[in-house]
Amino acid sequence: MTLIAAGIGALATVAAAVIAAVATSGDEPSPTSTAHTPVVSSTPRALPTSLVQPTGDEPVRFRGAVRLTASGLDLDHVPPSISWEELRYAPGDGLSVGPAASSASWTGTEAPSRGKCEEILASDPHEPGHALGTPQPGTGLCLRTNVGRVAFLRVRQVIEDVVLIDTVIWEQRD
Repeated sequence: MTLIAAGIGALATVAAAVIAAVATSGDEPSPTSTAHTPVVSSTPRALPTSLVQPTGDEPVRFRGAVRLTASGLDLDHVPPSISWEELRYAPGDGLSVGPAASSASWTGTEAPSRGKCEEILASDPHEPGHALGTPQPGTGLCLRTNVGRVAFLRVRQVIEDVVLIDTVIWEQRD
């Protein structure tokens, strides 16, 4: 009987350790992470640092990974806030750009500079309120917010009703 009780106690200890490990996974940055990445979500969790590195010498307002859902994102806040201002994603409808924002596809493998985003926004913009469908990982998008900020977004991952996006938002120019 003592042996059975000891076995049950050991099993309970292992189960508790596994539950604790699962409950905290993703709550802390990995030991190799050098910076906390801001995340927009109703359930905050740390994400790996944004894979998008801004180029050029323009001041960056925000750089980080954000979660995009049907609730949308307002990219004019730091960090971007949940609101259907510039962008939203809903399965079936796909990724949609708000009617007051302008956007253009970026096909380069490297993140563009602010200047390159401005060039493509001027030369090859999507129609206002454009729907892009379900984005694939690696999809790049330059965007001008409804108050005139320029941003670059790269889709990292699509999981059911959430799109994980690496984002760079530059400061407004005077």
